[in-house]
Amino acid sequence: DQQFVTAWKGHAQAAFECNREFLKQQWKQTRSTKRTSGGGSQLFDSSLQGTTYPLLASYMDLLFTVDTRKNRTSMHRAITLHILNHVWTSRIRIHKHNKKLLDLEKKEAEDGEDGLDMADNNDLPSEDVIRDQGFTRPTVLVLLPTRGACYEFVQGMLNMLNGEGGASASLATNIDRFEEEFGPPPTPEDVEHDASATERRRKEVLRQKGADWLDLFGDDTNDDDDFKLGLAINIQAPRKKTNTEQQQDGSCALRLFTDFFKSDIILASPLGLKMACAAQA
Repeated sequence: DQQFVTAWKGHAQAAFECNREFLKQQWKQTRSTKRTSGGGSQLFDSSLQGTTYPLLASYMDLLFTVDTRKNRTSMHRAITLHILNHVWTSRIRIHKHNKKLLDLEKKEAEDGEDGLDMADNNDLPSEDVIRDQGFTRPTVLVLLPTRGACYEFVQGMLNMLNGEGGASASLATNIDRFEEEFGPPPTPEDVEHDASATERRRKEVLRQKGADWLDLFGDDTNDDDDFKLGLAINIQAPRKKTNTEQQQDGSCALRLFTDFFKSDIILASPLGLKMACAAQA
C-alpha cells in the first residue's frame, strides 16, 4: 500500500509539472499553507486533491460522489487549474498551427503554386495534428446550480490568476457588472434591523435548514438558477528573455460576458443552458 501511495504521489507531481509555468507559480502562491509531517511543503491542499488531480489532468471520466462543504473549495481549485491549463494550451496550439498554415500559404503563393497540398508538403503537420478546433471556439462547459455558486467559481479563477484578493483590472474585464449580477445581494436595512416576531421566526427557520442549504439559498447568496456566462481567455505574450533567463509563459487574463461563440469557457445553470438552446432552436 505504501508503495502505491508513493507511486501515486509521483504521478500527481508529474501531472502538475505539465501545467503552464505561470499557472504553476500561481498555484504555489495561492495554495494552502499546510505542511507535511516531515516539515516539507505540500504541493496539494489535501490528499483528496492530490489523488484526483492526476485523473483530471489525464482527461479521464471522473464521477466524484464525495463532494462536501469542507472539500468543495479544494476540489474547485484543482478543476480550475485543469480548465485554465487546458484552454491556455489549446489557444497556443491553435495559434501556432494557424500561423504555420498562413506562412505556408504565403510561401506557396510566392512560389506560384496552385494551392496548399497537405499530402505533398513535408513542412506541414499531418491533417490529424492540425484538427485542433471544432466549429465554434468554446472548449469547456461548467454547470453550476446558482449564480452564487458561479460567483464563487469565477472568484477562484481570478484568485488563481491574480493571487488571493480577487480580480485585477489588468487581468479581468467587466468585473463591476459581474459583481452586480452574480455577487451577494444587498441586505435591506429594514430587514437587517427588523426585530419583529415574523423576522425572528424566518431566521430561525433558516438556521434549521442546515449549512448546505444556506450555501445555495441563504440571505447572503444569489440563488437565481437561470443564468449563463461566457468567459474568454486572453493570452499575454511573455517579455523577451535574456540569455541567462529561462523561457517564460507570459500570463493570461479573463474577459467576462463574452459572446458564446467567442468564449473559451461557458458557465451556466442547467435551466439557463436549456433556455439558451431552446432560443437557438
